[in-house]
Amino acid sequence: MKLSKKLIVTGLLFSSVLGSVNLGAVSAMATVDQNQLMEVESSKPAEVKNLKILYTDEHKTPIVDRQFVNEAKNSILVPITDKKLKLKLITLPKDYAFVDTDEADIFNNNVFIRVKKIDNGQNHLKEKVKVVFVNGKEEIDSPDMTELNEDGTVNEANLPKDKRAHHRIKAGVKHVVTKDAAGNKLIKVEVEKTKNINIKYIFDGKEKVIADNQPLEVLEDAKNIDIKDIKKAEGYSIALNQKFSINPTNNTVEVKLAKTIVLTYIDANGFKITDSNLPATVGIEKDSNKLDLKNIKLPAGYKFVDNKPVDIANGKATVKIARAKIVNIKVVYVDKDTKKAVSSHKLSGTTGVAHKLDVPKGYKVVEGSSNVITFDKDGAVVNVVVEKVTPITNHKTTITTYPGSFVSLYNQKGEFIQNRGLSANSSWASDKTMMLSGVKYYRVSTNEWVKAESVYEYTGLNNIVITTTKGKYKSLYTTRGKAVGNRGLGANSSWITDKAATINGEKMYRVATNEWIKASDIK
Repeated sequence: MKLSKKLIVTGLLFSSVLGSVNLGAVSAMATVDQNQLMEVESSKPAEVKNLKILYTDEHKTPIVDRQFVNEAKNSILVPITDKKLKLKLITLPKDYAFVDTDEADIFNNNVFIRVKKIDNGQNHLKEKVKVVFVNGKEEIDSPDMTELNEDGTVNEANLPKDKRAHHRIKAGVKHVVTKDAAGNKLIKVEVEKTKNINIKYIFDGKEKVIADNQPLEVLEDAKNIDIKDIKKAEGYSIALNQKFSINPTNNTVEVKLAKTIVLTYIDANGFKITDSNLPATVGIEKDSNKLDLKNIKLPAGYKFVDNKPVDIANGKATVKIARAKIVNIKVVYVDKDTKKAVSSHKLSGTTGVAHKLDVPKGYKVVEGSSNVITFDKDGAVVNVVVEKVTPITNHKTTITTYPGSFVSLYNQKGEFIQNRGLSANSSWASDKTMMLSGVKYYRVSTNEWVKAESVYEYTGLNNIVITTTKGKYKSLYTTRGKAVGNRGLGANSSWITDKAATINGEKMYRVATNEWIKASDIK
C-alpha cells in the first residue's frame, strides 16, 4: 500500500483536530493512552489481493477439526506485491499454535499455514501414524491416520472405522504399533468379519411385526445370538426356554415373544396388596383373555385364594392372593418291601410352598412318586414310600463262566430270570457291577445280571507264548484254583496262552480249557 503524507498530532490536540478535519478520507489508529503519538494516514485506493488461507499440520495434512475450521480465519487482504504473509496478522483458534514462527509463503493467492495442537498449554503435536486393518493374514491399508498418545499407545475411540462392508474393529484387543519396510510407524488394528442377521418375532405361532426392527450385526461364523442383543418389543417380553439359533439359509433368527401382562394383587376382600417381592408382570405365549395362575410364581409367604384363571383386560390382570401361614408336618419314610418306617423327621414351612425331601441314605423314592412335597395342613403326617438303592458301579471287563453247568441270570432286583442263562465256560462283556444284599453281580445285558460266584474276570491274550522256569515240573490249577493232581508242565517248556486272570489272589495264565499255571512259574 502506498503511503501518503503523515500528520503527527499530539493527544492534547486530538479533539480540536477532529473538530476541524474532514475524516471522510482519513483513517486513524490510536490507543486509549492519550500521551501516545497517533499516526493518521490519508488514504488512496489500495492495490491489494485476497489470499485464501489453507491450514495443515506439520506433516502438511489438512486440518479437519470441525471447531478449528469454523473458527479459523480463511482469507485476508494483503498488498498485491507481498510474497510472504506475516503470521502475526492471523489469530488462531484456542488450543492451536503456529509451527512456523514468522512468515508463510504465498503461492497463487493461496497461503499454507502449518499449525499444531497445544496440549495443556505446551506446544506439542500428537504424532499421527498410518492404520492397517488386519484380519488373519489379510492386511488392508486405511485411507485415514490416527494419533498416538505420548506413551505410544492409541485410544480405541480415535481409531478410524473399517469402511468395508461387514467388517468391524475387534473390541478389547491391544493394537500393535510397528514399522513398515521404510521405517515409518504404523498401527495394526485387528478387525473381524461380520454378517447381518434379521430378527423374526413370533407370537402365538404367528409373525409379529415390530417397529424399527433393524438387522443385527454378528460375527461371520456365529451360529447363535445372545438374548441381550435382541431388541425388546413394546408390550412383550422374550419367551423363556428358547435358543436363538441362526438359520444359515436366510440368516434369520426366530424369537418367540410373550405378551406382558401387568399384575395387580388384592386380598379376598378386594383390598390392594403392595409388596415389591410380588412379580409385577407375567408373560403369556398365547393370545388369550384368561390368565392361568400357574404362570405366576408367588414368593414364599403368599398363596392364591383360588386357582381359577383370571380375566385379562387391556394387558392387565387382577389376582386374589392371601398371606400364607407357617405349618408343621411330619414326614415318615416307609420301606416299600417291609412296609416299615425307615426314618422320620419334622418340617416347618409356609403353606403352598414346595420343599425337596432329603431321602434317607441308601434309599430312593419309588418310581412314579416325587421327592418334593408342598406344605399344606398344620400337623399333617406325610408318608413317603422308599426302596433300597442298589449300589451300581461302572466297571468294564470281560468275564467267563466256570466250567461245569449252566449259569443262572437275575434282574436288578435280584429276582431269578426263568428260561435264560449263560452256558458253561462262555465269555461275556460286562459294563457294571452291583451289590445286592451282600452279593456281587456283573451285568451282561440291559437288565440281566450274573452272580460273581459263577464267573471270573480275565484279560484276553492274543495266543502269546510263555516259557516255564527251570527246575522241577510246574503244577497246574483249575479255574477255581484247585490243583490238578495228575498233570503238570515240564521245566523250561513253552506253551500258548489265551487268557490271564487272578485266581485265589494269584495271577495265572490259561494253557488248556480248565488248566492254569501260576505267573510265578514262568519266565
